[in-house]
Amino acid sequence: MRTSVIVALLMVGLVAVGIRMQRRHWAVCAESVAYADQPAPPAEVEKAPAKAEKKDKSHAPGLLSRVPQTPAPPIWKTEVTGDFETTPEVARKDALLKAAGQVAGYMQDRFPGFRYQPTPKFLTDHRMVDEAAPESEIIDSLPDKPTMHKQKVTVELRDYHLAQLLQEDRRERSVDRLWQGGRVLGGIVVALLALIGYVRLDDWTKGYFSLALKFTALTLAVAGVILLWWLV
Repeated sequence: MRTSVIVALLMVGLVAVGIRMQRRHWAVCAESVAYADQPAPPAEVEKAPAKAEKKDKSHAPGLLSRVPQTPAPPIWKTEVTGDFETTPEVARKDALLKAAGQVAGYMQDRFPGFRYQPTPKFLTDHRMVDEAAPESEIIDSLPDKPTMHKQKVTVELRDYHLAQLLQEDRRERSVDRLWQGGRVLGGIVVALLALIGYVRLDDWTKGYFSLALKFTALTLAVAGVILLWWLV
């Protein structure tokens, strides 16, 4: 009776933790799918508002004047220059990598605890950078006088960019919580196996080695949890 009650209680707790983790998993999956399906923001174009058409009395009848809409200024803007590299492609990668670091630094300063590290692909996919023509220069200080290249990019952060960066940060935090929950779930399984083994062996030995079995089960459970936490 004692064994059945203990095992039943532990199984109920294990099932509850599993259901909780499964709900979090589906929430993260749904968020990831929504982000993946979201198209990149279109390039900004000047549009005439619907109600901006008015008749100009000083011109001939039928002519309409349009008032262009001024795009909103970016939240943050900076220029980044990469180092001299041997090819324009490598120079472009270096400049984009430095630009991604600048964006991450700005987000961490504005939002303490921001974890997501933007990648150069994220910047180009969401049209956050404006790339200038690569610059070439002959380095006279080197023996062969090679021609080196460097790239300059302009980074602009707008409202929809900020929302996408925060969404990526929330997604990364959700994944971290899933990993932590998986470690907890694995620790519960290890402790459950150690407890079941202790109860079975204690029954088989008629309680003669109860104290030794308790210490052994406790040691195995603690060692298993620690090993699982470091490996996963």
